[in-house]
Amino acid sequence: MILKIFSKIQRPFRITFRLMLKCGRYLDEKIYSYTKKVRVLFVVSDAYGFSCQLPVIKELERYGKNKVFVGVTPDKAIPENQVSVDERDADIFHQFYVANKRAQYMKWDLVVNTHLNGFYPRRRCLKGYMHHGPGFGILGNKVAIALKYDVFFGLSQHQKRIFEKVNPTIFKKNRKFYSVGFPKSDSAINSRPDPFEILSDLGLGQKKTILITSHWQDNSTLRRLGSLPFRMIAENFSDFNVIQTGHPWLWNDKTDIKWREATLIQMKAIEDTCLNAKFLPYIQAEALLPLADLLVADQSSIMTTYSIYDKPIVFFDGPDTEFAVNEVGDLYRGASHSFGDIDGLVAACVNATESGVEKKEGRAAMRDFFYDNLGKASEIMAENILAIKSLNRP
Repeated sequence: MILKIFSKIQRPFRITFRLMLKCGRYLDEKIYSYTKKVRVLFVVSDAYGFSCQLPVIKELERYGKNKVFVGVTPDKAIPENQVSVDERDADIFHQFYVANKRAQYMKWDLVVNTHLNGFYPRRRCLKGYMHHGPGFGILGNKVAIALKYDVFFGLSQHQKRIFEKVNPTIFKKNRKFYSVGFPKSDSAINSRPDPFEILSDLGLGQKKTILITSHWQDNSTLRRLGSLPFRMIAENFSDFNVIQTGHPWLWNDKTDIKWREATLIQMKAIEDTCLNAKFLPYIQAEALLPLADLLVADQSSIMTTYSIYDKPIVFFDGPDTEFAVNEVGDLYRGASHSFGDIDGLVAACVNATESGVEKKEGRAAMRDFFYDNLGKASEIMAENILAIKSLNRP
């Protein structure tokens, strides 16, 4: 009885508080709607995610502080010096850094994420998502992720088509899809480094190069086949440089420590035995793509990036390989020479190196499917962000 009376007394106070909160948010939004400056926050989940955001931040910087205010913050309350960013990107990170707690209470028009995370802005704003890899329909279709955001910065109109096939109403109400492309891959078009200079810096000879990479999950090249591809290719292609790398999560707590330690030892032993072999686990694969004449990969989105260079690809299409979107699986197989087990690896590499034009149309189809605005994605995304303020008015 007492609880019922207390609840009735509380009710008008709750209603009053909600009205006050609603009015406060309305006024807050109204006041900022008169400012022309767009306020955008990039939430940093890991070093790779930030490297994807970085080209857009640089593009926004060109517009000047009178048009846009940019902030970057970690997705959790940790000290600035503990945030995972690449050393080459650290200066930009510190230039725009805002502490997590402060960023939560600041006013933003748009908050941009590369991963699902726990960052919670306390004032009304649009929540946006951009890709941390140039792929979809591989391990998932990303529809569930899109449903959590107001704005989705997608890779292509093909992606929007697939989203709407799965959920026809996904972009019809309060959610918007911008087909921007993948900003991080702009450099593959706009700045072509000298491969011989990179090879020299790595201590490798001036000859053709095979790059082996791997996703981090159980059905990936490294998790399934271990060090065998590295050894077999190095031994069978002695007139090539052979470089082995892999997803950053392979070398941290995402994988079993015993597997990780054993693999590192095996890879180092191959490097010591084969003079043409180089094991580079901590270098992002994109940085090595310009010097590769052949890529050996799995279900990683790195295959889509390498299709930009229009060079041969060998694809590990193992027994556990499944695609969330069948159309994407067809593209991967159409762009590459595939092998299903370790016995087929060398033959697939030989076929790929001897018939580089055979899969040319397939590589072109892959580029078209995953990359709108190739070479201009950063510019297009920055333009979309600057126009986004009108979507957030009360």
